[in-house]
Amino acid sequence: MTAPVDPVMALDAILRRAVFSAFGVEHDPQVRRSTRADLQADLVLPLAKSMGVKPVELAARVVAAIPD
Repeated sequence: MTAPVDPVMALDAILRRAVFSAFGVEHDPQVRRSTRADLQADLVLPLAKSMGVKPVELAARVVAAIPD
């Protein structure tokens, strides 16, 4: 029997790897439960601002770096 997977921790790990893969930096994706959706990750706007990249471009690169 396998232990249940915490979806917050699972998404956090996926996004951390994707950000590192796309940009070579470590960044806390700030994954949490949301009142409007199951989970929410507040990583795009702060990271885009610190990197001087448009948020939509940063998000597209992060999504592209998530393995299938």
